[in-house]
Amino acid sequence: MTALMLIDDYKTGCTHYEGFGCINDVHALIEEHATSKKQIIELHSKVMGSRLGDVFSYFVSAAGQNSLHETLRVERFFDPERAMCALDQDYWNRLIDVINVKNFMPAEKRNEWFDSLNEWRKADRYSLASVKPVPFNRETALSTAKSLLDERKDFFSEMVDGVFKNLSPHHYTNKSEGFSVRMIVDKAMPSVNSNYDKQEYINDLRKIIGLLFNREGAENVTSHQLFNDLQKYYGEWVSIDGDSIALKPHKSGTVHVQVSQEIADALNVVLAYRYPNVIPMKKARGNGRQKNTFSSDRTYSLLSEPLPFTVSDYFGEMARKGVKPKTHDGMPPRYEYSLPGTYLHSQSTNDDVARIYTMVGGVSKEDNAMTYLFDYDPAPVFEHLFINGTLPDQKSHQFYPTKNDIRKTALDMAEVQGHHTVIDPSAGFGDLIDSLPRNAATTAIEIHSLAAAVLRAKGFNTIHGDFLTQHPASVGLFDRVIMNPPYSEGRWVKHVTHALNFIKPGGKLVAVLPASAPQSTSMTNIGGGYDVSFSKEYPQAFEGTFVNVVIMVVDRHE
Repeated sequence: MTALMLIDDYKTGCTHYEGFGCINDVHALIEEHATSKKQIIELHSKVMGSRLGDVFSYFVSAAGQNSLHETLRVERFFDPERAMCALDQDYWNRLIDVINVKNFMPAEKRNEWFDSLNEWRKADRYSLASVKPVPFNRETALSTAKSLLDERKDFFSEMVDGVFKNLSPHHYTNKSEGFSVRMIVDKAMPSVNSNYDKQEYINDLRKIIGLLFNREGAENVTSHQLFNDLQKYYGEWVSIDGDSIALKPHKSGTVHVQVSQEIADALNVVLAYRYPNVIPMKKARGNGRQKNTFSSDRTYSLLSEPLPFTVSDYFGEMARKGVKPKTHDGMPPRYEYSLPGTYLHSQSTNDDVARIYTMVGGVSKEDNAMTYLFDYDPAPVFEHLFINGTLPDQKSHQFYPTKNDIRKTALDMAEVQGHHTVIDPSAGFGDLIDSLPRNAATTAIEIHSLAAAVLRAKGFNTIHGDFLTQHPASVGLFDRVIMNPPYSEGRWVKHVTHALNFIKPGGKLVAVLPASAPQSTSMTNIGGGYDVSFSKEYPQAFEGTFVNVVIMVVDRHE
């Protein structure tokens, strides 16, 4: 969906097919307000009319705090005019929730809304009349609701415009004619020495990009906790929101932002929609510029599944909570984490969390399916899920767990000894090497950031990157190369051929390969200096597939 399509089809919860329900909610809000207003008048009448106020001062005096005497002076405490202000403020704020526009408002408009409703709190009795909230009644509530809903198309472009206007004017990276792939926002990181009010504009950028890519929950995204977590990564690029944005936070409060050319062009389309005479549409659409290398060009398309924000936020809560390992029935210590439950979370959120727990190595307890056990501390993995918010697509990444019997056979063939160095060049979540010692002697290479985070948390020496771009000069040579490479599009041939370069003289490579491998001339004609053999064929080697495999063993001569 392009930016202009999104603008033309913008939804805030009061669409043409949901409008009646939305208006009914507004009417219900109006009725609740009228009831509360009546109760305020009745309470004021009972207290002040029955001279109960005369004895109220004794309660204030008994509280023993002089500062309360003025604040709780009965005439002020039961001031009906100020109570009506508080009532109207509350219901105006509830209105924008009911019609579901608050989360779509640009930061500037949202701040203006809240600030204007809050002005009366600072006023004395002489100036109160000039700053009171507009009375909340049937006429004003319905007209305001209609006006806000009519403006919903503009909210999106205003949000984009607000982000653009709040890019740092002091950095040459920011371009005056529109968005580029690199941007800088100042006053965004939490700091005790200065405010960080620009943080909300990066939050709006996250919201905008989430809406452009239809990420579930994008309209409700909040960034306060994210920026707290980013304080651990000063001076480092951190990919967030499914690699759609990269942030580099600095202690000065400045945040460098990087997006793809596709996203920058989409943002400029919105600016061109808002300022058609300033930003030509041709320029807004990129004008034939090369694709930004932030999204690296690869020979194969590796996809990721973006998580709903509710799911990634839950993992953020779990990462901050953390747990201490527990010992069960003499077994090694385990880390216990529970599903969210359906009281505060939807069933789909629970299903997603359960699926992810299993994906990253959790096993549900036999006596309590709501609790999952981990044999490593998954808190760093949960933090990664919160920040990055994606899962590897199983098909494109070829993440298919190897069945236990084949895994055991492959490791037996590898004949790993305690002094051996080992590498798994396409490690996934560590399925093949999990039974090996988790230490620096075992190196794992993995291209997807979540799987790399799991391997790192398990204790393996982990390299996050594409194995086909790695070189022995930087990675090293190994006594044992153990691998289950991706099969689709013949990728396994390239992976195995490249892996031969990482075997030490006298070392061994063991690979789980498609059953057709023994007929591949690429495997049978490896060249001199190697002995090649194949196991019997194993049917249906991976869960959920019908793929048959063989195990290839390559011994390199001394």
